[in-house]
Amino acid sequence: MSNWAGMDWLLQFFAPLGAYPRWFVIICVGLVAVGALWLVAKLIKWTIHLVVLCLVVGLVLFVAAWLLG
Repeated sequence: MSNWAGMDWLLQFFAPLGAYPRWFVIICVGLVAVGALWLVAKLIKWTIHLVVLCLVVGLVLFVAAWLLG
């Protein structure tokens, strides 16, 4: 029995890549992984900025309502 038992779908997915040199496939997968991590980091950064902005606007509105109130 192979060590890859149950992983046939994965082997079938990567089978077309067998025509390319292994180093080329590894570099391409690495570049895609780095790009995905960069995108996730950007999304997290903008999410944090949006949350902080909402908190500041909410605090300003609360203080204005309290002072006018």
